Amino acid sequence: MKLIIVILFGFLWDNINCFENICRGNSTTLLLSSTYINLFATLANDGNFDTTASYCSHTDINKDIAWFQVDFGKLYSIANVKIYYRKEGDDGMQPIRFRQFYLDVANSSATQSSTIQRVRCYTDKTTAPDVPRNILDIPCKHTARYVIVETTYDAPDDGLYTGAMLEICEIEVYGCESGKYGENCMPCQGCETCDINSGQCEECTDGRHGRNCSSICGHCVNGKPCQRETGVCDLGCDPGYQTLHCIEACSGGVYGQNCSLPCGQCLDNEQCHHINGTCMNGCGRGYQGLNCTEVCTAGYYGEHCISICGHCLNNSACDHITGVCEQGCESGFQRENCTEVCTGGMYGSNCSVICGNCFESQQCHHINGTCMNGCSRGYQGVHCTEGWSGRFCQEVCTAGFYGENCSSICGHCLNNSVCDHVTGVCEQGCEPGYQGENCTKVCLGGMYGSNCRVTCGNCFESKQCHYINGTCMNGCGRGYQGIHCTEETVTNHQVNANTVVIQDGQGVSARKSVPLDIMEGSAAAFVDTVLITRHVIILLEFVNRDASPDIKGKFAQKPVMVECMVQIAV
Repeated sequence: MKLIIVILFGFLWDNINCFENICRGNSTTLLLSSTYINLFATLANDGNFDTTASYCSHTDINKDIAWFQVDFGKLYSIANVKIYYRKEGDDGMQPIRFRQFYLDVANSSATQSSTIQRVRCYTDKTTAPDVPRNILDIPCKHTARYVIVETTYDAPDDGLYTGAMLEICEIEVYGCESGKYGENCMPCQGCETCDINSGQCEECTDGRHGRNCSSICGHCVNGKPCQRETGVCDLGCDPGYQTLHCIEACSGGVYGQNCSLPCGQCLDNEQCHHINGTCMNGCGRGYQGLNCTEVCTAGYYGEHCISICGHCLNNSACDHITGVCEQGCESGFQRENCTEVCTGGMYGSNCSVICGNCFESQQCHHINGTCMNGCSRGYQGVHCTEGWSGRFCQEVCTAGFYGENCSSICGHCLNNSVCDHVTGVCEQGCEPGYQGENCTKVCLGGMYGSNCRVTCGNCFESKQCHYINGTCMNGCGRGYQGIHCTEETVTNHQVNANTVVIQDGQGVSARKSVPLDIMEGSAAAFVDTVLITRHVIILLEFVNRDASPDIKGKFAQKPVMVECMVQIAV
């Protein structure tokens, strides 16, 4: 009675399984390496457990290898494989061809994989004359798409055929879809695949580590998995992260690969984006660009680089942060940023020049000092400074000077009188020989003397006489004589070329014939002997005008003041 109970319990244990027979799935296909007669692979998946030959799949005879393959069509978590092999009673055909088979699982088919590319679940080691049991339930806890039963065994006690053969009557594979476990096929926790019974993670999903893959990996470089046990990123971190586990973002003003790049000038020195260096809240004063590494464009400064530089000297750029013109201001502007015009009666470079006497003491133009609304009473000129001197332009010009800053010299005013300190006009008139309001122009047009009203004489080739005394500097025209060339020449007064005529301006006072060689050789001695009733006469003007270079040199040895004219009659 006890024996019967034990046998019944064993039978029930062998036939009760909590998992699904995934061989019966719609996507499952069966395949034989070869087929004997019409005993196809599908006979092993029809739900008929009869182990008689006609109900079993059968590979062909005389083959070196025989295999039977189950393809689930996708990955499954396998718990166990149950095989029903051919056996016909105790006296009939025994499972002698089942000796030394092996059971593999794989992710590629038997036609595309060798045994070294598979995972071995079981190898039978039975040798003749013993035989294995014909019904085997083999544990095979793996995740795979294919289950392969294979043999190369040629039974020596097979009296009918030779070669490796398989005669599988039914095969059952129990398990769950990949990523599930337990009798209810619950999802694995934290991993793609887990132990089919306990749910213990076998391999963590990329991005997880630790017991049951419950911890998330850091930012390992290029998405590489971290170490399952420690979570360390062996190959380093993605840009923007640091430490062995790559879970800490860059900080302390750095970013990027290995946190090696310095942040730009972010607003209030905030940390830039740990990956790309962007300043999320904008840039500090004087900087621009996404990463705030670019200084303001020339001519701009300050926050957001929107403030325009002042009037910096020579159009130089101002400081991109403060706007200070480091080289100074253009003329007419002041303060550090050169944005304020000159005020307080000043203008020009550094606002250092004092404005003139502008109307009602108004501010002059900040750049050029012009009095835009005119001058105060008594002043004139663009800057309202003409005619006055002194720091405050309250003093008239020194005698002989006039105009802006009293820098212009008066003309030839009559009797050395003072010209107008503002305009330079000679109010008493001009000295003889000069004309114009300011008496700066000499007489022209054949006139000379006071107010340029005296007509010149008959000068040589009608040239202008001396503008003051009317003297014809280059001699007289033909037929005239005298200093002013106003006297006609008398025919009976013709003299030889070596005759010296000495005149005092009112006629001939003396005439002396001198041999030319004496005149040229001893001209100075001759002049010393000539006495004129009214004046002492020397021949200096004669020498300067008409004498040869040698005579000029000799006369120059005894210069004397003259008031008469000596000439050689021609």
